[in-house]
Formats: sequence, C-alpha cells, structure tokens
Amino acid sequence: MSPASRLQFSALGHKVVTRFGNGDTAQLWRVSADQVQALRNKLNRRTATLDVLLKITDVLPAPGGGAIVTDIEQFTLRACEGSTLARLP
Repeated sequence: MSPASRLQFSALGHKVVTRFGNGDTAQLWRVSADQVQALRNKLNRRTATLDVLLKITDVLPAPGGGAIVTDIEQFTLRACEGSTLARLP
C-alpha cells in the first residue's frame, strides 16, 4: 500500500475511490528474519489473506462518485482457514 494505491468500486451507480492518507508509513512492515521464517512455516505454501482496518479521515464528493480518504489502522494476516498469523501494529 502506498499513497498512490487506490481501491475502486461502484456503489449505487456511482464510482468511488478509496485512497490511503498514511500509505507511505503504513506500507513499511518491519519484521525480523526469524519472524518471517515462522510465518512461512505456518503458511506451509498455502495462501493467506490480508485484512486491513481503515479509518475514514475525509470524504471528497464529485459528480458521479467521489473519493474516500482513509488511514490504515491495522493489518491482520490470516491463514486460509481463518487463524491469525500476524497483526500490525
């Protein structure tokens, strides 16, 4: 995720964009080599999902849609069966 990242979707016939106000700091997920290896061992070549908790900080209406500006509050990495592998911050 970066400040330039955007999620686009349609809602009630309008095109809406979600932008990340703190994407530059939130994109840095610093973990040690040991922590990375432990995560890889837990995943064991399976897929994972990333849940992102967003806080709405601004809404920018525009004709036919608009933008929602958010700050990334938390990342949660989950194994395919739903167990939590890691959470930041």
